[in-house]
Amino acid sequence: MDLHLLTAEQVTELWPQLESIYDASCASNEIVHADATATQIYLLAQTGMCGIFAAMEKDRVVCTVALRFCEVNGNKGAEILGMGGRNLMKVKAYFWQPILDWLCANGATFLDTYANQRLANIYLKKFGFNKSCTYVRMDLQVSNV
Repeated sequence: MDLHLLTAEQVTELWPQLESIYDASCASNEIVHADATATQIYLLAQTGMCGIFAAMEKDRVVCTVALRFCEVNGNKGAEILGMGGRNLMKVKAYFWQPILDWLCANGATFLDTYANQRLANIYLKKFGFNKSCTYVRMDLQVSNV
């Protein structure tokens, strides 16, 4: 198994495999589901606004993560836009630290993600995340007055 930071061309070539993973990732959280889609991740990758890592076995995507750099109050960080695939814990064991090293080498001082409670627990226990909060939202209806 190998880890690749995909070029825009590789994202296009592998999109049939990546799209279903990112669709499932976006759908796993009701807030993200309303805010992000696999298509948006694709467009961000094509414009250089996010990086997509793929763990590959032969020509098959095993697992993938889409990351976008961000800034909060002058602090550079990154956020996970989508992550998923098969054998997540095996992929984590081999490739999570190199991804974190890449983020640090590019000046990121934190990594954020939105996650449902089940995934948040996995991120906290298995991936080294050390802070958590519950993000709540009320959808407002705009009335036609």
